[in-house]
Amino acid sequence: VFYPGPYVLESRQERLLDLIRRAGGLTEEAHPDGLRVYRDGKLLATDLLSAIRDPASRYNLVLQPGDSLYVPEYDPTVLVTGAVTFESLVPYEPGRGIDYYVNRAGGYTYVADPGRLTITYQDGERAAVRRRRLFFDGKPRVGPGSTIYVPEKPEAERGGFNFQQFITSTTGMMSAVLTVLLAVDKLSQ
Repeated sequence: VFYPGPYVLESRQERLLDLIRRAGGLTEEAHPDGLRVYRDGKLLATDLLSAIRDPASRYNLVLQPGDSLYVPEYDPTVLVTGAVTFESLVPYEPGRGIDYYVNRAGGYTYVADPGRLTITYQDGERAAVRRRRLFFDGKPRVGPGSTIYVPEKPEAERGGFNFQQFITSTTGMMSAVLTVLLAVDKLSQ
């Protein structure tokens, strides 16, 4: 907005668009899709573009004392993090899906669980991959300023050979055997 800062509500029915108007309106750099409204420290879901299109809609929230608004600048990137080869900021490409961004970050690691992947949008909304029993039902859209998080599979579901665990176990057993052999050698002298 042109004049950010604290504002006192002028009435009990002051709405989101009223306050944005009083703050001078949105700058050219503003990203209305990224609007975050906090009430009592919790994110309050709304859609500023829908409120602008239809000021009578439910998206033009009646504000309460203590509400906090944040309108970010447009962020032309997507952060890909978690169980991917390289955590990366990838330039946003309209229409591209999750797999495009994950591949640009080097792909999934062997412990990745793409079935539990989540996206956090710039406005704080979250979405997860939906799955049915035998196949994935749908993947959420990706937007500018989003964060794609790929979690790791739980330890019990990983399966396969864990080289690091093998080395740790083998080293521990060898230490124990050497300790016993040294003790036996000392006793036999």
